[in-house]
Amino acid sequence: MISYGAPVSTKALIVLKSVLAKDGNYSTLLAQVIDMTEGQIALIAGGGKYGSGALKYFLKQPDWKVVICDEDSHCQASTLVKTKVELAELGSHIQIRDPTLLIADAVEAAVRFLTDGIVPKMILPCVPFHFAAKVLTGYMVSKGLHIQPTFEPLRHAFEKAQLEGVEYKLNQKNALAVASKMPFNLQCAPGCQQPRVCPVTGRRLSKPMYQLVNETLNEAKVDIVKVLRSRLIAPNIGGFSGEELKQILNLCVESVPCTIAIATSCDCHAVANVFRIEG
Repeated sequence: MISYGAPVSTKALIVLKSVLAKDGNYSTLLAQVIDMTEGQIALIAGGGKYGSGALKYFLKQPDWKVVICDEDSHCQASTLVKTKVELAELGSHIQIRDPTLLIADAVEAAVRFLTDGIVPKMILPCVPFHFAAKVLTGYMVSKGLHIQPTFEPLRHAFEKAQLEGVEYKLNQKNALAVASKMPFNLQCAPGCQQPRVCPVTGRRLSKPMYQLVNETLNEAKVDIVKVLRSRLIAPNIGGFSGEELKQILNLCVESVPCTIAIATSCDCHAVANVFRIEG
């Protein structure tokens, strides 16, 4: 149970948790304060090359507090942080003041944050899978719900769509689609800022991919469609709104049973999944 006891004007989030006492009774309340008095939280998933690049960007932004998640305490980003904590330590008094490496599975950490009412201003996935879909899955499971991939709506949507100049691949087992305006046998230009004319293919991008994939998924005949727009903040560094993700998680919980198509997309690339959620 989470209670927001402090008024919004305090700019601090007070999270009250019931802690299981040794006698088996929920008799102790722990006030856990996540200090957000100054700045906003950026949550970076993955401490490798791209996660380190994202961290370097935010180190120059004094208004942001940064948490980067990686299971490897000696990951590339570990040399850039001042603080390292384990996920289990979130049960104690934590103040996010310095750049922090959270030694944890990034999906598990994101689910924990969102469950506890800590909503990052920006989430930056730097991992080789559809991070938002994994968080959706983990969050639904944490609520005691059943969630499973459902491929047929995704197949129907992409086969019906008019995606001129877009290549895509479908994965039936995971009900996953990967789509790109860049041919799969080519690579993006280093540090590309996604201009209207692709510097590699020379093609003019008539519609941004996030708009195309939204139109496509609306043909999937599912209850909920959500495209999280990934915005570039620097070369090779992009992320989406944590608040938007939290809103869609809440909507799914409220709408059970339901089907959802969820995607993350920038101007040029997209990844999408379709799920069915039941109680």
